[in-house]
Amino acid sequence: MRVRYAHNQTVSSPFFISQKHRTLLRMEDEERPAMSVEVTATDFDGVRVVFSDYKVGDAPLLVVNCLKDEPIYFSQANDK
Repeated sequence: MRVRYAHNQTVSSPFFISQKHRTLLRMEDEERPAMSVEVTATDFDGVRVVFSDYKVGDAPLLVVNCLKDEPIYFSQANDK
C-alpha cells in the first residue's frame, strides 16, 4: 500500500498490509515530514491500518538494553 496527503501529490514508499508491523513513512511534506503506520492483520478482524502523526523529535524506534551491567553503543550511519 502507498499513501499520500490530500494536498500533496508525493506518495509514500510502499508498505505491506498482509502482516503485523509498525513503520515510519517519510512523506516529503514540510508541515508533516512523516507519519507512523501500524498494521494489524488477523483471521478474525481482517486487516486494520492505523495512521498517526509524527512530530520532529519523536523517536521512531525504542532500544532496550536487557544486558546486565553491559553498556551498548549505537549511532546513525555517517555519524562519527
